[in-house]
Amino acid sequence: MQELLLDHVGVAVAGLDVGAQAYRRLGFTLTTRSTHEGRATGNHCVMLEAGYIELIGIANPGVESSFYAMLERYEGIHIVALGCGNAAEAAPILQARHDGIGDPELLERQADFGPDNRETRRAAFQNIYTDPSVFPEARFLFIEHETPEVLWQPHLLKHPNGATGLVEIAICAPDAQATATRLALTLGVNAEAKGAGVHALDLARGRVYVLSPEVVPKWAPGVDAPAVPSVVGLGVSVGDLEQTKAFLEQSGVAFNAHPYPAIWLEPEHGRGAVVSFIQSA
Repeated sequence: MQELLLDHVGVAVAGLDVGAQAYRRLGFTLTTRSTHEGRATGNHCVMLEAGYIELIGIANPGVESSFYAMLERYEGIHIVALGCGNAAEAAPILQARHDGIGDPELLERQADFGPDNRETRRAAFQNIYTDPSVFPEARFLFIEHETPEVLWQPHLLKHPNGATGLVEIAICAPDAQATATRLALTLGVNAEAKGAGVHALDLARGRVYVLSPEVVPKWAPGVDAPAVPSVVGLGVSVGDLEQTKAFLEQSGVAFNAHPYPAIWLEPEHGRGAVVSFIQSA
């Protein structure tokens, strides 16, 4: 099994049109709407050179879905997907590390293809889902992309805000140390203490922070976690942070400075998620 990558996050939005409008205002290029076959949900995606952000909402209101329960809990990040390479090879290794990890399942959808969207192609994934009673912090899944060329189309990778990659997420958990230890065991990495109530797990690509509830308003002053446990934020790298700031100012989006070369936005701008823009090395 390959080392795990931070592949994408899923932001549950109350309305796909509203969610898409919000992320376009932040300077992201979005895919056209796609619907998951046989399911209630659809999405728009922000495709980055490394990873992506999925905005997921109801596209077929008449179909039953567990998505409604997610949204009732809070609007924001619910899905954390980790790239695992070959899912059939990864599943037994992950299952040996921890309970609550299933077998690969096929998920398909049709996606517009080409800069003019004149074609439609099948996007297919092998997903390994986790048991929410064992992993309550997020809907964790391990993913194999069968058709990466359908998702990472060159014209979708350019963003007015200069975003280049999904580089981090922040999870809030009632016992940050215990959660970080469990996730580290499952992901096959180390959990490094970064201070009281803060732990970091470095993947082959991307970082997972685990924060205790009292740390969240220190990390993003004035912000509390939407629920405990939950995924409170995501971070994307940018090529030129000053360019990103200029775009946000022009769009009328207020931002705040992190103590490191980065800025963060209030959850209202990210549909419940704290969105950070981080200067790439």
